[in-house]
Amino acid sequence: MTKVSLSGLYGEDVIHFDLPDDSDSTGQKTNKVRFTWNNRMVSGNVLKLLNPLNSLNLQVTYSAYLNIFNAADIFEINNQIHNFSVNFKYESEQFVNNKITLQGEFNRTKFMYNNVISIEEDTISGFDYNERVFYSAVSVSDIYRLKNKFVINPGLRLNYFSEGKRFFLSPRLNMKYVLNKYLSLNAAYGYYSQYITTLKYNENIFSQFFGDLWFPVRKKYKIPKSMIYIIGAEYWLNDEYPVSMQIYTKRFYNILSYSGNSYNLDSLISENGLSSGVELLIRKEEGKVTGWIGYTLGITEMRGKDGWYYPDNDQRHNIQIVGKFHFSKSFDMSVHLSFATGMPYTGPAGMYPDYASMYDPINDNYYSDSIYGGGISIANGKYNSLRFEPYKRVDIGFSKKFVLFKMDSRISFNVINVFNFRNPIFYYYDTFSNPPIRHSFYLPIFPSISFRGTF
Repeated sequence: MTKVSLSGLYGEDVIHFDLPDDSDSTGQKTNKVRFTWNNRMVSGNVLKLLNPLNSLNLQVTYSAYLNIFNAADIFEINNQIHNFSVNFKYESEQFVNNKITLQGEFNRTKFMYNNVISIEEDTISGFDYNERVFYSAVSVSDIYRLKNKFVINPGLRLNYFSEGKRFFLSPRLNMKYVLNKYLSLNAAYGYYSQYITTLKYNENIFSQFFGDLWFPVRKKYKIPKSMIYIIGAEYWLNDEYPVSMQIYTKRFYNILSYSGNSYNLDSLISENGLSSGVELLIRKEEGKVTGWIGYTLGITEMRGKDGWYYPDNDQRHNIQIVGKFHFSKSFDMSVHLSFATGMPYTGPAGMYPDYASMYDPINDNYYSDSIYGGGISIANGKYNSLRFEPYKRVDIGFSKKFVLFKMDSRISFNVINVFNFRNPIFYYYDTFSNPPIRHSFYLPIFPSISFRGTF
């Protein structure tokens, strides 16, 4: 039997808002700021059942990611990633108590990044980056079952990266032991590498909102790696409620970041890190009401040239509650509650007069405070030494299934942040006020309607 399928995706999110025009003393004029995120994907898949115990799957995919930031048509950043990939997977259950999987992956990726400053008739191109890289991997894994009590899943993956013509061997191991009908234990180990990286900014306001900028790892740098250890247990309270707990620790090696305020890909520094924590999860998967409750306690630290610090994604506590109410076979309602402690950010240590920006070279003089608005600049404090306020959010959604033109369809209506909690994404300072005023930006109530059809 052969099954052929084709799928596609197009999505775009746009956020725009106005900021005061500093040159306007009345406060009436504004500058428009616009963020755009775009994802596109088309994929073809062929599944061939060779016999009841063997199958072969081939998938060809093209995807594109676009990220644009525009400020008042004066400053624009354009980040794009285009990827073409071919993947195959062969699965065999020919041997008793074994399921062997052989996989291959071939990727051709193009990274594009540029920023442009336009002032009146002049256009200045800043950092401009354009590079194609090739990545491939082959892996083999086995799922071995011993008397329905012990399951072991070893795997080995060989990676190749064209930048520097480098190979990397990545072993993985998962184990599960069933003590009785209600209780099982598990453990896992993995050694991973990553050939693309996102870079840390000393001033992380931009990346916290705009998103990370990704680049391939150049051959002059060591490949970023990680090693993870997990132990856990799962216990069924009854036939409907499984409870699981996992304790993990993850070590990071050769994580790349910018050196000081020099945003130069040729002078990056390498850092190591450690992440540890515990995750608790209780699920309900049957009945009119389904969902799950999850809690994570974690800590992540990186070690730079000035010692240990908290990265942008360090979050001490995270609670998620998801419920789904099935009113009928075709209509349901979902509720998602989130609460998390604030992530770190870099706050100001002080402010100072920026005489360099106030200087008038034509008249060999300095602007006065009243003309130039004070000329105050912010001096940042220790990197990520402060925390945002706790994050709170409630989302609701309604979904209806139906048949349209013999096509299984679903229409959904969702409202993100239905109670309009003001969760700061970043802070910025109006230095044209005396004293300077701190402002925050947050996402408001965000309704959406989506349609999905399968045929």
